[in-house]
Amino acid sequence: MGRETPMPHWPRRMQAPLAAAYMGVSVTKFLRMVEAGVYPKGIHDGGNTLWDRNALDRWIDQWAGSEIEDIAPPIP
Repeated sequence: MGRETPMPHWPRRMQAPLAAAYMGVSVTKFLRMVEAGVYPKGIHDGGNTLWDRNALDRWIDQWAGSEIEDIAPPIP
């Protein structure tokens, strides 16, 4: 087995370029999705807009859950 590259440490608060990378999309798409209300809005801190990693994780968890429910019927 080859050597595995460790995943980077993702900070709790991220500016748009890093938040977009965390979500696996371009900055342009990330900001469009935020503006459309699909992704969570950032938090303003002075002149910065920052995204909370936990809020992004919750969005991913909800998205993954909805995809699973769409594919497989609920188990009684």
